[in-house]
Amino acid sequence: MRQAGPVTQFACMVTEKDNDLTSRWPKTNPWTHVETGPTAKLLRTKFHMVSWEYTLGSRQTKMPDRPLAGVDWENPDVVSVYVTRDPMDRSLSGDGVIGRMFGSENERTPDAWKGFANSFATNNYALGRLVHGSTNHNCMQGEDTPSECVDAAKALLRRFTFVLDQACLGEGLAALGRELGLPQPKLRPAKIHASAKDRINNTELYDFIRGRMRRDIELYNW
Repeated sequence: MRQAGPVTQFACMVTEKDNDLTSRWPKTNPWTHVETGPTAKLLRTKFHMVSWEYTLGSRQTKMPDRPLAGVDWENPDVVSVYVTRDPMDRSLSGDGVIGRMFGSENERTPDAWKGFANSFATNNYALGRLVHGSTNHNCMQGEDTPSECVDAAKALLRRFTFVLDQACLGEGLAALGRELGLPQPKLRPAKIHASAKDRINNTELYDFIRGRMRRDIELYNW
């Protein structure tokens, strides 16, 4: 996104490095409904976008500080983008944390694969973050996660300006650029992986993980 305009110093996220803004910036994210408009206007004085990431990292199961549904997504000063990803592929990415916990895929033992299959990485990872705090249901119950969680996530994503898929990210960003009048992105070639089924290389384990993430998969297919 640096090609399209000024961004923060680290991964489009506002940190202490951007200290001329942090004193006036909400210390938690996502923003509340009343914070959204004023904070978006403050953002535009220096940057053209920021990102919120609820990823593995050192905390492993980092969640939003408050419900994403509470943001004023309809505010005219906000253009929102959500990037989705095939849940099976996402579970195997792990940002390096999965490798440290369970070993590299090529050297992972059967017991380590079982540990991975029952870990936070395969427990409706995206769905749980999208609806965290905005529903009375526990949306990280593996195969037993109720369908109401998917309904809540759909309701949230309908409020976003753009929803992109990492599987065709280049085409999605190009379409976004045309809509917003931004320069066409110059992306590095994506790394090509084998399918999740081939990488797991165990039909029983693969089917177990798919069942455990069935609500995440249902949302992605939607």
